[in-house]
Amino acid sequence: MDKFFKALFGQSKIEPKDIESVGAKPLGVIGRIPKLGDKGSDVEAVQKALKVKGYAIKVDGDFGPDTEEVIRRFQRDQGLQGSGVMGPKTIGHLRLKVVKQEPTGDGKAPWFWNLKKHEGQIETNSKFSAFMTGFWKKVGLPGFKGISGSARAWCGLFIAAGLIGVGLNYQHDGAGAKNWDKFGIAVDWKSNGFWQGAIVRINNKGKCSSGSGNHVTLANGDCTAKDLVKSGATFSGYGGNQGNKAKVSTYTVNKICSVRWPADKPLPSKVTLSINCSNGKTSNESTR
Repeated sequence: MDKFFKALFGQSKIEPKDIESVGAKPLGVIGRIPKLGDKGSDVEAVQKALKVKGYAIKVDGDFGPDTEEVIRRFQRDQGLQGSGVMGPKTIGHLRLKVVKQEPTGDGKAPWFWNLKKHEGQIETNSKFSAFMTGFWKKVGLPGFKGISGSARAWCGLFIAAGLIGVGLNYQHDGAGAKNWDKFGIAVDWKSNGFWQGAIVRINNKGKCSSGSGNHVTLANGDCTAKDLVKSGATFSGYGGNQGNKAKVSTYTVNKICSVRWPADKPLPSKVTLSINCSNGKTSNESTR
């Protein structure tokens, strides 16, 4: 039998991993390669792939020390270094496919990419502040100058600026985060998930009717309904006035009050794959 294999394949026998790597379908897809400390659907996909490979591992979406140790063993079994840090080779052996989002700016949420160019800007930057100040009159506060200061919560202002910049309608009283509940079209996110660029209003106290503790941000990635309704689920939001700057932060799903989509843009189809949905680490910075 060994002679047959050697004549056919140039080796005495075929290892299981060799069979799996030839013409096999991927065991799953991920948005990025996760690392120690990450949580979410990408970690869960890695854990499921390891379990399919025969490794005893808890599939909980939490890349902790236990998952790291299983990855070390898997890497050593595959002839890799066994560092516990995953790269393209480890992902290849796991038969996972990395699917990256297309940052083209001309897709389903051009306002998102219009605002992404401001990522990292802080409210005390004079040029950025001057640019944003020009939009206060658009959202109902023509007397406001600048964006720095406890009274100047500029999360809604930031989103209005993004929509205006690509020629779309916006919430005309959008200086108040809660007012974005009225904007555009309501998204049934518990059934369909939500897409990168969706406008998400949260209340930091978990009290949606409250007049304080409100914040509005943009979904930083695509999130399936399945991932959003999990216990303790989180999502990544890109917005302004997050720690006094334009940045990505992570919020718990149970604080979501509304998810909206511009009425002048068609609703995308149901989200079937979470990409950049969350890194699992909740942010506690100020949103005023």
